[in-house]
Parts: sequence; structure tokens; C-alpha cells
Amino acid sequence: MPHEIMTKGNYQPLHDVTNWDKVREIAAQLTAGQTVPPVVLIEELGSHVAVTGTHRQAAAQKSGVSIPAIVLTMEEACEAMQIQDLSEYDHADHDTRYEQIEQWAKQHGHDDLAAAMSDQYAQ
Repeated sequence: MPHEIMTKGNYQPLHDVTNWDKVREIAAQLTAGQTVPPVVLIEELGSHVAVTGTHRQAAAQKSGVSIPAIVLTMEEACEAMQIQDLSEYDHADHDTRYEQIEQWAKQHGHDDLAAAMSDQYAQ
């Protein structure tokens, strides 16, 4: 079952930061005590790989403030994305991945995860 943790960004990002202005804006929000939507992570062999949140991760590291994260097991992530393993995950496009995880979360009653994934469309 997906669970929530707090992280200062100590996980493998999905991709490199593409918008440093966005990172600075999020870091300022975090420093001011504002909250951000949770990032979504996959737990693999004791470490975490990001599904969402590259810019929030960089902002957390820059500001030193922890951010919420929803963690999926590898099995949950593969089931949600209808893949066999992460080698297929690496080739999936973002929108399809977000939609698949959001739908899986809704089907399994994980409203917090569904909300976190739907927030990605507004990012």
C-alpha cells in the first residue's frame, strides 16, 4: 500500500532540472512555510526513484526543508503502469505514466496518490 514520508530530496530524480526559476520559486515557498504537493516515488532495493517532482526535489535540497512524498513499491508501480519492470518504465512518456498511476490509485481507493498525480497536470 502506498505510504507517505517526508524527504529533503534524497532520491534519484526523474530528469535534470529544466527550469531553475521554478526551483527558486518553490524554494522560497518552502522557506516561507508553505506546503507543496507530494512527490511520487518508487521504492527499489532500499532507495527511491522519482515519478514526479524533479523541481520540488531541487527546491527541497536548496532550502533544506523536507517535502512530502508518496512511496509506491516496485510491484505497485509496475501494476499501475502496466509494465513488467523499470526498463519499460524508462521509456514511457510522462502523461501516460501520470494517467495510469492516477487511474490505478482511484481504482484502489488511494485518494492521496490520485490527487498527487492529478496535480502534475497543473505543473
